[in-house]
Amino acid sequence: MAKNAVVVTEDDLEQQFKDDKKFAVQLLDSEYREHIWRYIKSVCRYFTDDEIHDVYQKALYEFIRCVKKPNFDPCKPLRLIQRIAKFRAIDLARSKKASRIRNSGNLIEVLAEDLKDTRVSLQWRLILREEWPRFRQALDKAIDELPPKQQTAALAFLEVYEVVREKSCYRALAERIREMTGEDCTTVQASDNWRVARKAIAEKLSRQKLNLLIEE
Repeated sequence: MAKNAVVVTEDDLEQQFKDDKKFAVQLLDSEYREHIWRYIKSVCRYFTDDEIHDVYQKALYEFIRCVKKPNFDPCKPLRLIQRIAKFRAIDLARSKKASRIRNSGNLIEVLAEDLKDTRVSLQWRLILREEWPRFRQALDKAIDELPPKQQTAALAFLEVYEVVREKSCYRALAERIREMTGEDCTTVQASDNWRVARKAIAEKLSRQKLNLLIEE
């Protein structure tokens, strides 16, 4: 990411979009790229640099399409591209969430670690390798069938598990859910949704004789 300082004011940008749209887009890209990158990072702080670049490029292309429209309003162009970038960041976060539903093997270990002082954890650690595919398939299906809020909580918990356990606080979970969905979520709501999700997953697995997530 470039370290260029912003030397063009928003008022300057507005005037440039009135005078020469093509040059104005180039100016916005060169002078405000770092600013927009930081904004995208603030929306989804777990994004990698490559993901931020991808979001930025998509937002810029969409912004250019808006600029080319006859009814384009040059007022506050920076606000417009930030709004577009926010939506594209949320889109990427949601697509990542969907892909994790298909690749939730790590969630098994996370759940087992969450029960590390119980007999259930011992059962997990003794499970035969040949049983893993059946367990993972059942777990994927269980997560896929969760209501949206619980599904998001389960996937978000996977990402921030270490932070949650280290600080014994679900604030990081709430922050990650907000980043993934673009919706408000309190710490209490986040922890409640995770607990409901965890219980539902355990019950679904239990019905298939996979009781590794139920403490006895």
